[in-house]
Amino acid sequence: MSRKQLLSFFQLSVLTGIVWFLTWGALIEFPELFGQARDQLESAAELPAPAVDLNEDRAAESALVVRVIDGDTVELDSGERVRYIGIDTPELNSRSASNAECYAAESSEANRQWVEGVVVRLERDRSNRDRYGRLLRYVWVDETLVNEWLVQQGFATQITYPPDKKYEDRLLAAQAAARDQSLGLWQDCVPGL
Repeated sequence: MSRKQLLSFFQLSVLTGIVWFLTWGALIEFPELFGQARDQLESAAELPAPAVDLNEDRAAESALVVRVIDGDTVELDSGERVRYIGIDTPELNSRSASNAECYAAESSEANRQWVEGVVVRLERDRSNRDRYGRLLRYVWVDETLVNEWLVQQGFATQITYPPDKKYEDRLLAAQAAARDQSLGLWQDCVPGL
């Protein structure tokens, strides 16, 4: 084996070792990344979904909302915070009301009117928590999907963070209706409408 071949073999061996080390290191340090990849592969295979009674699923997780944080986040009597799946509302600025985004106060108040002091049903999609540790849920009051109502009335916009897409089509339709009717933030906050 020539010196040049030996050097190439050594470089390839070192590179292989680095890749192996990084892969196993990532698997040990970030197992959720590999779980997400596995989940995406399973969904790509289009496996049939198990039959689930949605009403029973939603009813299984009920909780009292004790405080509305903003238009898309609430606090439960357990102390857990819940971030609504599939929507985004203008942000309140905790330091100064004058720095709040357009329609933030209205979005928060609409959410408060629906859920504060109410026992709601919480429906999970694929993800359990966001990076801030908040539960990710669809929020139901009786037969009303509050996430959808907020979008439909122009208090929120639709946003998708895969893999949580169960009601994506409903939320997109609600947003189109609100935008077409110039409701809420679509009238007051979006330039050019």
